[in-house]
Amino acid sequence: MGKGQAFNSCSRAQLLLIFGNTIAFFVAGTLLGYGIYVFSYMRTTNTAVVIVCIGASVGVMIATAMGAWGALLKKHGVLKVYFYTVLLLDIVLLVTGTLCYVRAAEVSDYVDYEFQTVKGAMPDSECDFVTTTAGGIAACKSNMKETLQDNLRYMGACCIVMAVMMLFGIIAAARLLTWDRLTGPLLHGGGVVMILFAIFNLSLAVDMILNEQDALQEDVWATYVAAGSAAVVIILALLGITGMRYSDPMSASRAACLLLGYQVVGFITVILLGYLAVLAYVQCGDITSWTTDNFDTGNKIRSNLNDNCYCNNDDYTTACGSGNNPYCNEKYANGTLKYYICSGGTCTVDSSNAYALQYCLTTSLCVDKAVDSAQGSLAAIGTMSAFYTVYLLVCMLASLNVRRKLVETVEHGVEDRLRGESPKTIV
Repeated sequence: MGKGQAFNSCSRAQLLLIFGNTIAFFVAGTLLGYGIYVFSYMRTTNTAVVIVCIGASVGVMIATAMGAWGALLKKHGVLKVYFYTVLLLDIVLLVTGTLCYVRAAEVSDYVDYEFQTVKGAMPDSECDFVTTTAGGIAACKSNMKETLQDNLRYMGACCIVMAVMMLFGIIAAARLLTWDRLTGPLLHGGGVVMILFAIFNLSLAVDMILNEQDALQEDVWATYVAAGSAAVVIILALLGITGMRYSDPMSASRAACLLLGYQVVGFITVILLGYLAVLAYVQCGDITSWTTDNFDTGNKIRSNLNDNCYCNNDDYTTACGSGNNPYCNEKYANGTLKYYICSGGTCTVDSSNAYALQYCLTTSLCVDKAVDSAQGSLAAIGTMSAFYTVYLLVCMLASLNVRRKLVETVEHGVEDRLRGESPKTIV
């Protein structure tokens, strides 16, 4: 079948790619503009999800232009690149959209303990009233929380809608190219994507192990599973890449064995990533209660922070240790806290001390501050593992198709040699 015939049999898919990608290009441009707008509000907070959203929007704009051009000029090579790129971008958009909703639920506490930092990035219209009194600060926090949460939720919804739109592009491209044309490059190019995923997951895990011990201590099992699964994913990627390098007729038997190993390791990886996704989310939910239980007793996380200003709020411009702003985690010589009253392992702000009430965070907010980064990393690991499992399943299906063709080639090659003919080339 010629190249033109393949497209003539799927004209609806071709039209969908041309016009659908044109519409998606402008939708992605809108999402890019909104992402930049949200970034201007959140530049002093954790902006990782916003930056990824902006990057994914740029990627979608490039991919949609490529898809429309490839469909219009009937270029198989361009459409293959489009298929793999959009498949990856779909996962990125779904992960980002999910994390936007996760972050929206957490940003409220962030505003409570980083008030001045967040306020510095907000337009004056958010708090166009006096914010030097307790009432003014509370009203300003309420406004900022609502704005940030709405922005994150809208951006998350846009990312998910964009991912759904691009899913139709993937389906249309697959119909034009046929599955056989996609499977081989998917294993080779998909291997590179797997390595990138593994490196990112590994970096999150290592960062948590090295920098979040104060909040995690012995509660870091998910991070070690993430590091181990990253190593398994890299092995899987190398098996896929190596298997496709030996896919010529004379090495078909070796390639088939490598792809069998790919399928076995892939099955183990799917189970491992599924377990990691569940474990990361369970730990993300449990880490606050664990840290609360060990904040002033057990592992004594407050003391391990080694920062007398860590539990100071950011409500006023007066710096910790200046003026009336005390060192909230400071202790007496006997080891008891100066500005908190502790009983039965639970410490509360000393209500008889006006400066403590004004400048010190409640223990629950200080705990939330301690676990904020760790929770974000665990949510990212869990979400990425869940959605990446879908990508891995597609690669597994591709490996089944390629290995079937390789086995057929080996069988035909044996028959050809018995007849004295040269082995036929793999299609």
